[in-house]
Amino acid sequence: MDVLKENVERRRDELGMTNAQVAIAAGVTERTVYRIIEGGYDPKLSTVAKVARGLGVPTGYLLVGRLDEGSVNDIARVALAAGKVASRK
Repeated sequence: MDVLKENVERRRDELGMTNAQVAIAAGVTERTVYRIIEGGYDPKLSTVAKVARGLGVPTGYLLVGRLDEGSVNDIARVALAAGKVASRK
């Protein structure tokens, strides 16, 4: 999830935080933050939500990187593609 990696790293840098500070604010381990930023790690949606809270942004921002009208639909598509939520049919 390169978008997640890039957005976590960008927001962390905007806030001038270290990985350790993000981890403390998010209530996750520093290793978790490191693995997200290194890429190639597919965290649970609940972990992404914790990191988002620690960085002061909505979860969707970390998943799609923007906050506009289309974000809600984009977030739903990302979650469905990742198998994180059941589709409604």
